[in-house]
Amino acid sequence: MTIYSLARAADILADPSKYDRRSKETADHSLPYVIAAAIVDRQVTPVQFKSEKIMSEAIRAQLPKVKVIADPEIERRSRSCRRCAW
Repeated sequence: MTIYSLARAADILADPSKYDRRSKETADHSLPYVIAAAIVDRQVTPVQFKSEKIMSEAIRAQLPKVKVIADPEIERRSRSCRRCAW
């Protein structure tokens, strides 16, 4: 699964430390975790931030499959408009 995003979002929400979440406080700042939880559970609610979900083998198995890529086109579009309506 490849997620294209702004460079800043990729740097902050998907740096290497975001692939090994162990608490709610860290999982809710991890784009890979949120995507992996959505793939497994088909939803992201407060339940996905409980310890048993964060440590779930099913969710953790999806984490390495999530790649977050900074997309220059998204960067270009975000600079060219204040309020985008794509």
